[in-house]
Amino acid sequence: MTWYSERTGVTWKDRTKQRSWCPATGRDIKSREEQEKDARRFVESRGGRHVYTYEEPDTSAWKRKRVRQPDGTISYRVIRPAFEGALEDLKRGTTPDGQRLDGLIVYDIDRLTRDNRHLEDAIEVVENFRRPIIDITGTLDLLTDNGRTVARLLVTVANKSSADTARRVRREHQALQWARV
Repeated sequence: MTWYSERTGVTWKDRTKQRSWCPATGRDIKSREEQEKDARRFVESRGGRHVYTYEEPDTSAWKRKRVRQPDGTISYRVIRPAFEGALEDLKRGTTPDGQRLDGLIVYDIDRLTRDNRHLEDAIEVVENFRRPIIDITGTLDLLTDNGRTVARLLVTVANKSSADTARRVRREHQALQWARV
């Protein structure tokens, strides 16, 4: 099959099948395994060592859930136990299995978070414990004022993108329901 994207001018060939649609880029559809491989290569190419992978399958970095606060009030928060555990481990400097942890690497900033509260938690850990959180693209730098400002902007944009997608999906589901009636 041959896939062609006019937007990127990229062509992929495979002689076995024909297909009418193709992704604009491969970067946005990488599996967790591919992302982890890329992160390992990135770390090792700079003399580092991969020691642990924090996985959050089927956990949204954007969707908020209803949470009862200790004082009885209701709040809406993004719930990500693995993310919160990773930050706690980073503070301690050890992984859950006891290995030394000097920093975290993510594939891209939206793999770290799409929630401003979580970004501020990550910034607090980086600033106070001087352990970096970086991405393989080189755009995430929570150690500097400029890097934190850029991260805040990127997370805001990712959050907006997620909200837009959720709105479109919700509207599509409503349209499908009305079509059945």
